[in-house]
Amino acid sequence: MIDRAQGTKYLLSKIGDDDLLIGGIGNAAGDLAAARDRDLNFYIKNAMGSAASFALGLNS
Repeated sequence: MIDRAQGTKYLLSKIGDDDLLIGGIGNAAGDLAAARDRDLNFYIKNAMGSAASFALGLNS
């Protein structure tokens, strides 16, 4: 089983400094903030299933 926080850190090691990141559910957003908080992160809390919609809107 993969630990969620370790998985988040691994994925963050694969992105560029200019990539926009969306943290979708409270726990995932918290892991993202703990691992690499930065201005290009967008945290969504209490909006399960809305990350894709937010990402499409932010990317336009």
